[in-house]
Amino acid sequence: MEWAGTLLTGAAIYLLVVMLKATAILAVAWLLAASAPKSSAAVRHGIWATALVLVGLLPLATSSLPPLAVHLPAFVREGAQGSTPQPASVATSGATATADVAVSTSESGSSVLPSSDGAAASDPSPLNRWPLLLLVLWVAGTAARAAWLGVQLRRVRRMVAEASPVTQLSPPARAARRAAATLGVGGSFSLRESARVPTPVTCGLFRPVILIPERSRTWPEERLRVVLLHELAHVRRRDYLSSLLAELVCTVYWPIPLVWAARAAMHVEQEQASDDLVLAAGTPPLEYADQLLAVARSLRPRDAALAGVLEMARPAGLRYRVKTILDTRTRRVPLVSLQGLATLSALLLCAAPLAALRPAEDGGVSLEPATALETDAVAAETPTQELSVSAPAEPVYLWIEAEHGVLLGGLATAEDLEASAGQFVEQARERGGGEVRLSLHLPRAGDYRLWIRTALAEEDSPPRLSLDGATRLALDGAEVIDASGWRWSRAEMAEDGPVRLGAGVHTLSIQSEAPGGRIDRVLVTTDASYLPSGTGAAPRDFAPIYRWVEMVPGPLSEPLELEVEVPAAGQYVVWGRVRGASVDANSFFLSVDDGPEVIWDAPRQVLDEEEGRWVWDPASARDMNGREVDPLLFDLDAGKHSIRLTPREPSTGIGGLLVTNDLAFRPQGRPPGSPPVDIWLEPESASPGDALRVQAADGRREGYLEAVRDGPDRSEPDGQVPATLVFTLPSPGIYTLWARTVARSQSEDSFWIRVNGGRWMRWNGIPTSSEWRWSAVHDGDEGEAPIQLALPAGENRIEIARREGGARIERLLVTNDEHASPVARLAE
Repeated sequence: MEWAGTLLTGAAIYLLVVMLKATAILAVAWLLAASAPKSSAAVRHGIWATALVLVGLLPLATSSLPPLAVHLPAFVREGAQGSTPQPASVATSGATATADVAVSTSESGSSVLPSSDGAAASDPSPLNRWPLLLLVLWVAGTAARAAWLGVQLRRVRRMVAEASPVTQLSPPARAARRAAATLGVGGSFSLRESARVPTPVTCGLFRPVILIPERSRTWPEERLRVVLLHELAHVRRRDYLSSLLAELVCTVYWPIPLVWAARAAMHVEQEQASDDLVLAAGTPPLEYADQLLAVARSLRPRDAALAGVLEMARPAGLRYRVKTILDTRTRRVPLVSLQGLATLSALLLCAAPLAALRPAEDGGVSLEPATALETDAVAAETPTQELSVSAPAEPVYLWIEAEHGVLLGGLATAEDLEASAGQFVEQARERGGGEVRLSLHLPRAGDYRLWIRTALAEEDSPPRLSLDGATRLALDGAEVIDASGWRWSRAEMAEDGPVRLGAGVHTLSIQSEAPGGRIDRVLVTTDASYLPSGTGAAPRDFAPIYRWVEMVPGPLSEPLELEVEVPAAGQYVVWGRVRGASVDANSFFLSVDDGPEVIWDAPRQVLDEEEGRWVWDPASARDMNGREVDPLLFDLDAGKHSIRLTPREPSTGIGGLLVTNDLAFRPQGRPPGSPPVDIWLEPESASPGDALRVQAADGRREGYLEAVRDGPDRSEPDGQVPATLVFTLPSPGIYTLWARTVARSQSEDSFWIRVNGGRWMRWNGIPTSSEWRWSAVHDGDEGEAPIQLALPAGENRIEIARREGGARIERLLVTNDEHASPVARLAE
């Protein structure tokens, strides 16, 4: 029985060690989640999901990572050694040493003599009680939890089988298709109706199924839309997979309280992360909260919670979700952000050494760490890879305009002749604090100094700065003050001086609390002796080069090869005006001068969420092993160079390129120098169709179009004869559409609109007013951002159809300047 005792004790100690490691990893995850209360729900969900996956992979990681030997507590070592009799001889370096066996006396006074096989005569069994009890208890609990989970999953499977498929022409099916298009979810899901679900639920691992209750037949259109957006957000995020993994981890590690707490926290965060996607799709927070409460109120007291599914509106945690939905300060960035990646990296860095811990030899388990001699031998056999970095002779100077960043809170752009480029960012006096986020594209690693040009309304309220969400910077008192009141202030680490930064993209956050505070420009440099002055300028003989390549915007359907000539050698970055239709359609292959082909994921979603919109994005690289370089810097010689783009995912659009050696420059809108295009359209000059009519404007020669009030409250565009406006564009490009409208109430604030025979867009939420107002046309299914139209040169067509009676439209502006103001245009 000696081998059985040794095996049982070793298994028990191994189980204890794994449980201790799991508890430590979950404790680290808890600290990370608690230390980032302002992070998004997607980031916090990623923390808990990653921690649970790491706990589930502990046995594999323990056996594959290099060991780190630790001594077990004395009571564990003594119990392990006492449970297994020691043999009479042990092998030591090839020699045999004989162990003396002493006679001991028990508490009763009788002698306990060793038997001939080394076991105590009074204890014929070598099995110790605590390992056996521990293993039996753990196996029993795991088996019971696995049986319960199997019953629940079978119940869900039966419920799906009994549900009825929803017909393609029904309102839920139409709402599901629109919601799927909004979130970029493919057709790999099914929609069913069930009498057994009290609230919408999502289940299914390989082919997701959305179950809606029978009572949803009476739901209004807006409730169906937000409900299906929420459930499809679960599908897009693959929340069912993470929930199933959490259930499996709880089944195996059921004795650990932190496992259950992590599972509960993960469920809360995944619901909130799905809420964030619904809000990002353009749903007003107040309206979404109202619909969520309406679904929750429809639950009956006898409706029990379902296991094995994702439910939308369970009362548990509902108050917290509604409060978060209505809180405009809540961050809603995706997991793939600087903060999310940094947090997950910290979790992995802490988990790796924990997983590598092993009991030392005196713990009674035959897990022997490598000796010093073995380690040295392995190191001697491993070739050393030398990395030589030749730093450029010239220092780095990056000049960043504050108005080019992402403005949050009470910050807005203003104009001043004394500011760089004539613009700056100002803290509005009537609003609270704000934040500017700037992207720093560093060409190489080094010690960097940071200067910021500000004009503070209050001397005792300087801005707060941080890098990559973690490193705090402080103004060290070094200043260069202009006669105009603007000042350059140097920011460094509070204690360590310059900031050591690696090559690539970093995020600088500037938080302003003082009303009236101004932020103009930022300089990031490796030159410790340089003092900026005035509005700042690139020193030495640096000559910025910009090579713009315009093209007809649209999806990249076949390989495209372009030629660009640069007059001077140096490091260049390639910017593209690109459009990613969804997370599964946002990349293509890129190569320069027949070099290696890399994957360029675009648009980059680090500082803002621009999915589905035309944005300028720096070329990045991702190889087949998942390594990323963002931005990708090219060492180009003077002369001509070829750029080749090859389709990788359908619907990824390209509408222009910029090749520049100005690493601080961030393009916006149409390329400089390209001619502005403004096309003014008079809707009353079009054929009004059958649901719109021309009305005469009060006291004016021009008229306007008005949606007739007769008929249903809301109309669908199918079957209508729309009003059609035909116009000619001199050049292709990306255009926005402005309209001068009147919407007297929210029941008459929408039209249907489409361009060049495309899909009908629900132009909903026109600003309500009794007077004519200009506003950008938007697609209600895509949010409140102005629509972006990739239009060719020549003849184009806009069609307008009735959606709500009483809505009026008097004039339209089609422009390729996304920052256009029709009021300013009319004043010119």
